[in-house]
Amino acid sequence: MQPPPSSSNSTGGRPFPIYWSQVPSIKIIRQPKGRYSPAVDERCFTYCSQTARGRTEGREPWCRTVCVRHVFAHEVTRAFAAHKGQQPQSANNKIPLPPEGQHIPTLADILIGETREDGEEPPPEDVRHWEEGYYLWLSKSRWATQEKLDLMMNDLERQSEWQRYKERMTEQWEQQERQRQLKANSPAGASDAEAGAGEPQAESQEEKPASSAHTPDAMPSRRPFPDLAAQSILLPLPPPFPPIQEQVRNLLAPAHRLLNLTHESVHSGAQWKLVQRLWEKAFTEEPFVLARNVCSRMWENWKKGPPDDSL
Repeated sequence: MQPPPSSSNSTGGRPFPIYWSQVPSIKIIRQPKGRYSPAVDERCFTYCSQTARGRTEGREPWCRTVCVRHVFAHEVTRAFAAHKGQQPQSANNKIPLPPEGQHIPTLADILIGETREDGEEPPPEDVRHWEEGYYLWLSKSRWATQEKLDLMMNDLERQSEWQRYKERMTEQWEQQERQRQLKANSPAGASDAEAGAGEPQAESQEEKPASSAHTPDAMPSRRPFPDLAAQSILLPLPPPFPPIQEQVRNLLAPAHRLLNLTHESVHSGAQWKLVQRLWEKAFTEEPFVLARNVCSRMWENWKKGPPDDSL
């Protein structure tokens, strides 16, 4: 057995205390920026309600969702490597907005709740893209809200990829539906006449259903994704309302035109000529003849009475 350590050895083995580490201090922590920043970039508020009758009839709940999205610079710009002594350059990624953000409604549309009509798509040269700033997202569909919550896990590029995937699947479904309508409208014996007769062809027709599991006809006839953009609105903040000066100019345009015409007529002497002609006509019998004819016509119509509705 080893002898227990002496008190001098135990005291010498202790670390030397650091007294300034016990003094109260202020710690400055710098949060990371860019993609790994802990800053909140989106907040959503959803309100849903249901009635007793709606629950009995199995109706969907009444829902409204409001989301505020803050798009940072690193989400819409891409930095390029620069040589030594040069300033770093950046370019816009040009990520297109979702369909509900391509059409900016007016203030009246927002107040009454109207959205774009089906089929109103912007031309390719007018496609809007994400930019740095704030956006307001409004929706009255609970399915759009559920999709919005799922997309909060992805960045703008992945959200754009998901939108392109939905558009591609919807386009394939529309082509499939057009083909089915053409086959349904065509005569029943047209396919048999083109196929011809013969046992080898009959065998090939029997083998066709077995290998047609991956053809467009085997796809379900239901629309793959519902049209949720018609029930949602995406607006940049502040919204791009027309300037006040333009609105005032359009409001006063008729009055400005009237003043110009009046000034031209007075400057050219047309107003003075009109006054002279009225003064000359006032001393002739033409005004009295006109007044007599009007009074006699009114008297005749009054004696005849109201017109007969049977005629």
